Amino acid sequence: MEVITAIMKFKNISTVDVERAREIKNEKKGKFDNRIYLLDVEQDFVDEREEKEMQKEWRKN
Repeated sequence: MEVITAIMKFKNISTVDVERAREIKNEKKGKFDNRIYLLDVEQDFVDEREEKEMQKEWRKN
């Protein structure tokens, strides 16, 4: 948790931002409630929403 907190402080990311991103991810891709996870994913293209997410300013630093 210390590492996450230090990264958030360095990148100026609030806990509200992290929680919002977590909720969006959970709605879009699910949670780990059943401890089931993917080993590999093949993706032919990046959709517009994903491209927009990757271009956010806090991801660039």
